Amino acid sequence: MVPLRLRSAAPRSIALERGPHGWRSVHSELAVFMPLRGGAC
Repeated sequence: MVPLRLRSAAPRSIALERGPHGWRSVHSELAVFMPLRGGAC
């Protein structure tokens, strides 16, 4: 599961699966993400 903020689009949560030629999306939903304050440690 990867949180992505695409240009000019609402944030989405996208499930990725590794295939023989790279990663591909298998599911996508609208999502709301809260940015971390002070960065991750």
